Amino acid sequence: MKMRVGDKLLEIRKEKNMSQSEFSHLVDIPSSTYSRVETNQSSLEIDKVIEIANKLDVPIQEFLPETINISNTDNENQSIGAFFGNQTHHHYYYGSDTDILKEKDKEIQMLKGKLAILEEKLQGK
Repeated sequence: MKMRVGDKLLEIRKEKNMSQSEFSHLVDIPSSTYSRVETNQSSLEIDKVIEIANKLDVPIQEFLPETINISNTDNENQSIGAFFGNQTHHHYYYGSDTDILKEKDKEIQMLKGKLAILEEKLQGK
């Protein structure tokens, strides 16, 4: 079963025995917007979902559909993997902070080289 954010919000709201109005105030969403989100007629930006998860002390994974999986598989190297997808589109990221920094350093060096070439051409005019 794929969980939508609205389904999870409804579940939590019922567990807390709160009205939509009370719950929308708790999670800082206008009542009319909250109603559409809870019935899955509208969606929220991921930043807002993270904010709500933090306010409710619920792991963010609880709000993600089954097609999104976040895992930390290598604590020593601070490596993390995430798969985002559906039937037609998917993206996978996996790496450590060190790997990302090395990749960005290479990109910076390449750009510095291109900049030096451009500066030489400008001086030659």
